[in-house]
Amino acid sequence: MAFAAAGKLLSLTLPAKSVPPMKVLKFGGSSLATARRIRDVGKIVLSEARRGPVLVVVSVFRGVTNGLLECAQLAEKGTTQYEAVWKKLAARQRAALGELLEAVSKVDFVL
Repeated sequence: MAFAAAGKLLSLTLPAKSVPPMKVLKFGGSSLATARRIRDVGKIVLSEARRGPVLVVVSVFRGVTNGLLECAQLAEKGTTQYEAVWKKLAARQRAALGELLEAVSKVDFVL
């Protein structure tokens, strides 16, 4: 098994029976763009996890990588314009988190 990370090839050898077969679920930024989509991803993950082991790989929200790069470029120039971009990114994350937490608070948990 080999993985590429930051332009380098990493190799990982596992004993044949050390890891049970599992499904890998990868969700890109569009799949995580809103709280509703995150909930949908959660439903998919739970459904698949009931069938067997899963490994979940997630990306950042759509547009976040570009926003972070913009922040870095503006900060590198020595301006404070990056703060507005950063605040917009943070507000988006907080809004989605708020929606998710609000939905969770409405659910009755039985332990």
